[in-house]
Amino acid sequence: MPGKLSYLKSTLEKVSEEPGRQEELNKVKEEVKDLSLGDLAVKYRGWYDEHEKLKQQVSDLNTKMEAAGQLLIENFERQGTEQLRTADGSTTLFIKDDVYCKVENRATYLGWIKENEMEDLLTVHYSTMNAQAVDRLIKGQPVPPGIKALFKQKISIRRNTK
Repeated sequence: MPGKLSYLKSTLEKVSEEPGRQEELNKVKEEVKDLSLGDLAVKYRGWYDEHEKLKQQVSDLNTKMEAAGQLLIENFERQGTEQLRTADGSTTLFIKDDVYCKVENRATYLGWIKENEMEDLLTVHYSTMNAQAVDRLIKGQPVPPGIKALFKQKISIRRNTK
């Protein structure tokens, strides 16, 4: 039984993979093409389970990195420094400041867009709205009404070449 939207397959353009990615997919397809449907399903389930396990490991690593990053930022700020080079000189850790914006009051923000004749913003991606708000902050202007700006710091790494 096909999926509930399978009837659209013949009427919509199919999403295509990047050429290099499709080559990788074709190699794997070649390796497993002779498996029975049941064996292929078991193989898929194994890969799926491995993927879920790796996602959890990445989540755990992200938690550890975020905690260590918070401690690094606290210590950098306490010591009045912005960066730290590792003892072997191979890596520099530094504070990266970011501002994230979210629409907190859609009606207010839309009113501001219309009032300032910026209706073209209604078709832009979130990142464009965010960049505009950050640009206003940098210029000492407030973010547009209806937008809430949030500040976040994180530790970034630059690998040094010797």
